[in-house]
Amino acid sequence: MTLQRIPLDSEGRLKNPSKFQVFAIIAVVIAFVEIAPLQFTMVFAAIPQIAPSFPEAGPNISWILIVFLLIGGSTTPIIGKMSDMWGKRRLLLIVGAAFFAGNLICAITTSWPVFLVGRGVAALGYATPVLAFGLFRDILPRRYVPLAVGSVAGGFGLAAVIAPLLGGWILNHYSWRWLFWSMLIFVGIVAPLLWIVVPESRLRLRQRLDFAGAFLLASGVALVLLYLANGATWGWANAASLAWLLSGVALLVAFVVTERIVSEPIIDLRLLFNPKLSLVLANSLITAVSIGVMTYSIPYMMQSPTEDQITGRVISEVSNSSPTPPPASLLEQIHVGVIGDISFALGLTLLGFATHAAVFGYGTFSVTGVGAGAWSRKVGPRLPLIIATVTLVVSPVLFALFNHVWWQYAIISVIQGIGLGGFYSSIPNLIVEAVPATQQGVSAGMYGVTNAVGQSIGTAVVTAFQSANPLKFVVEIPGKPTSPAQTIPQLYTASAYELALYVAAAAAAVGLIIAVLMRHGRAPATGGAAV
Repeated sequence: MTLQRIPLDSEGRLKNPSKFQVFAIIAVVIAFVEIAPLQFTMVFAAIPQIAPSFPEAGPNISWILIVFLLIGGSTTPIIGKMSDMWGKRRLLLIVGAAFFAGNLICAITTSWPVFLVGRGVAALGYATPVLAFGLFRDILPRRYVPLAVGSVAGGFGLAAVIAPLLGGWILNHYSWRWLFWSMLIFVGIVAPLLWIVVPESRLRLRQRLDFAGAFLLASGVALVLLYLANGATWGWANAASLAWLLSGVALLVAFVVTERIVSEPIIDLRLLFNPKLSLVLANSLITAVSIGVMTYSIPYMMQSPTEDQITGRVISEVSNSSPTPPPASLLEQIHVGVIGDISFALGLTLLGFATHAAVFGYGTFSVTGVGAGAWSRKVGPRLPLIIATVTLVVSPVLFALFNHVWWQYAIISVIQGIGLGGFYSSIPNLIVEAVPATQQGVSAGMYGVTNAVGQSIGTAVVTAFQSANPLKFVVEIPGKPTSPAQTIPQLYTASAYELALYVAAAAAAVGLIIAVLMRHGRAPATGGAAV
């Protein structure tokens, strides 16, 4: 007898399942959800290897990530709404098929525009966690729901450990295209398992999709994310750049106005602005700023070349640029003066970053995500969120103050991992306890939006400080005048990261205040039964 034939009770939940059956279903869903974080992390690290294959992209190569975030972040609440109407497992399989198709396009194309189309299609997989939260709520016995939701966070941490290790290994031995082929193989395995093992939710919201509201919400979010992703390049105060932001805000305002008028809105605004949901989304937005800063900064810092590596690179360039190779005695006398503090730099590869920091921090993330979900059944999800935000206040300060050797990064990454696990477990459990089951998909989708916007703001903060604090150097060659100071592309001084990390701590402190003020989430989590 297959797991899909487990009898269901009158609510559509598994009826008297064994623990093995429950955890098999949880494991299969979480494995399916891993498609988005695995791909995002691996492709982010592979941009330098992908860029030479698309020389026409030039500085727009960053659109490899931008388009994934734009499409994924803006469509998630709409996909969540459709799951409320048409079924969570069905939508998981649909976005899984889109993810498969998008990765196939990226794996085989040699055209830059077509590659971006593939990235956009694959970005629909960004919504898989939102769909998983709703599916768990609908089909599992109530007592397992908080643990299952927290286990999704644990899966994020596991993916964050695996992605740089797997991605680094693939890039060391094969073409970057195998990053996309590996995802095709993975989806090809887990999608049939999802179909066979996991039952569909019986819950349906009987209404039509508000296409006007869907367009306004998705377009508004996309334009805001577009501004945040490109502001550093375009100029934050540039009139054309601000036009994208203001247009996005205007569309979101129009969305709110429209939702007040239509009879069947995307989301009930009374629910959206109820403190039980609005404070959770506010915490998600502001705390995600802190997470975005650290997620971008720490790998960049640890993989930045050391002063000795920079010196060697510059001397090599001086030697190669000379019509005749200079004698070794002259090269030994060349002095390269680096202007700016780069004591934080370890000069690691992606694989080195994974083994020296990611495995510790994201391993902790994986464990605490599951633990926070289980603990929510006893103390409610608010207390784990408070503890999580405390650690997300502390960890960026420690990263700013102690960043000279790898073991410092490793220890502080563990503290950060506690915060990540607690945050990504508690927020969706708070939403489960706050909204009716028929609004679960779209409400979790709004959480997906706030998280995407918050992390984009965090990344924008880092890039703004990087632009203001470039690393420079001078070259002193015997018998020649000292060269004027030159900027080293894509390398930055310690000030850039320290300032950004202090902003991250401040953002997490605001998130902590919001969590403390919450009246919601203080009772033991019920898996949605208390709504």
